[in-house]
Amino acid sequence: MRASVLSVTILAVGFHVVLDLVQQRTASTLDAQLWSVGFAVLIAALVTDGLHQETAQHYPMPLPRSIRWGAASAFLAAGVAYGSFFFWHGAPLALLAAAIILTLAGVMAMIALGVTQTNRLKPWVLAQNRQYEIDDRFSKDPIAAARFGLYTVIIWIVAIALFVVLSIAVGFIWSWLALVAGLVVFFLVLSRMLFAPTK
Repeated sequence: MRASVLSVTILAVGFHVVLDLVQQRTASTLDAQLWSVGFAVLIAALVTDGLHQETAQHYPMPLPRSIRWGAASAFLAAGVAYGSFFFWHGAPLALLAAAIILTLAGVMAMIALGVTQTNRLKPWVLAQNRQYEIDDRFSKDPIAAARFGLYTVIIWIVAIALFVVLSIAVGFIWSWLALVAGLVVFFLVLSRMLFAPTK
């Protein structure tokens, strides 16, 4: 019930933010920033509440950790909202700087939380998964899994840094390619490291 109410509220606030973008009414005003912050807070509440709920397959995540996931989601949502106002309407550079900082904070926090995530699956799900378990490298080599986590952080730091530099130098029309390149490199590294090499 709570998740449904939060979802509907997020849709309403998100629609208002998009409407502001289209109508160009509040591109650089305090009102636009407040709507973006409200949107981010609602995203955080939805993520926190969802992760803290017990499901048929998962045990509930501890409240402090679910709050951290919610905060990371809020940073990312606020960064995207601020960045959208900047790229659509040429808002002050301070707004772009805030968008970059919030986005980086959200991405880095999510990577850290993902790398340190513990298993919340219930025993019957684990038993079922064992029947379909693939012979992957990470399940047998924790060192390789940790190395992949570090590679992931490095890839996305470089990709986001290139995105920022290209956005300033040549504009958003080309800068998004840095994120696409980061995604491609990420999956190439994942496919190379996940499966044990054939001897």
